[in-house]
Amino acid sequence: MEEDRLLGSLRALLEIGREINALKPLDTLLDLIVKKADELFHESYTSIILYDQEKEMWIKGVSTDKNHRFDIHRFVRKNGASFTIVSTRKPLIVEDVDKSPYGQHPFLRMGKIRSFVGVPIIHNDIVKGVLYIYSRESMSFSEEDVELLRIFAEYAALALYNNELYEELRRTQIKDILTGLYNNLYVRSILERESMRTRDVNNISVILIDIVGMKDINRKYGFEFGDMVLKKAGKIIRERLDKIHVPARYAADEFLVVLMGDDESRARERARKIVDEVHAVPLVIDGNEIKLDLNVGVAELKMGMTYNTLMNAVEEALFEAKRRGVNQIVASSDVE
Repeated sequence: MEEDRLLGSLRALLEIGREINALKPLDTLLDLIVKKADELFHESYTSIILYDQEKEMWIKGVSTDKNHRFDIHRFVRKNGASFTIVSTRKPLIVEDVDKSPYGQHPFLRMGKIRSFVGVPIIHNDIVKGVLYIYSRESMSFSEEDVELLRIFAEYAALALYNNELYEELRRTQIKDILTGLYNNLYVRSILERESMRTRDVNNISVILIDIVGMKDINRKYGFEFGDMVLKKAGKIIRERLDKIHVPARYAADEFLVVLMGDDESRARERARKIVDEVHAVPLVIDGNEIKLDLNVGVAELKMGMTYNTLMNAVEEALFEAKRRGVNQIVASSDVE
């Protein structure tokens, strides 16, 4: 029987390993890990809690306990079981909760837990979190169970590492390296999708921002200083937006912002705040203060507009703003 159980466990681990190491969003991955652990161990429930070793913070937790599916990390207490596992980097077996230092923990009491085992999740010598199996019976874990959970945690550690690589790749594909804003391909995908929806309720506008005289700035002060200008402008743009808005670097010296929920009037207001703040805070080089000037085009996504017609509208508005001078804001409705 023991040999049959071992073979069954190995087959299960192979199947689980293939599934959890496929690239998935983090929340989906964590949910899959705890559910697969439940299938493997057949105990009351499982939880995984992620740990940021550098910041010494518990950052995310998922459990198959229906009462605490996605908030279990909030139950971590100083000098509790999770801290013990992280600091010792060793499994912790509690055969009887009531006879342990953890018997009064509210999570264990609410779940009527009598015993549990927790193992550290470690990859490249960095502790990434803790994986637990809980039981409502006392002394329910054998040495084989602990070893099997330790192996399972190694699969989980590799899956989490792969997830980090996946997220980093995803960020580099949609982010501009210099400014940290989204890139043109990403905002285009958003606008193409939104142009196919009706605009009955949710307004969407775009603002196209041009930094005046960037070629002259690069020629006079060098491209390193020019990069500083772009970073500063990008930072101010990002800080003046709501979380639902999408700022992007559109071209070498232009930024495009998708304003979710804003009509043309509100987009003008946001554009004015950005222009005024960028102009108000000078950059200093070799003791000289340089104030930046911007021009902005504004357009609202109307019913029947495609991505191309929207961008033509905002580019025409920006062209008119440039024609009028500096620090000008022109909406597409102003352009005849």
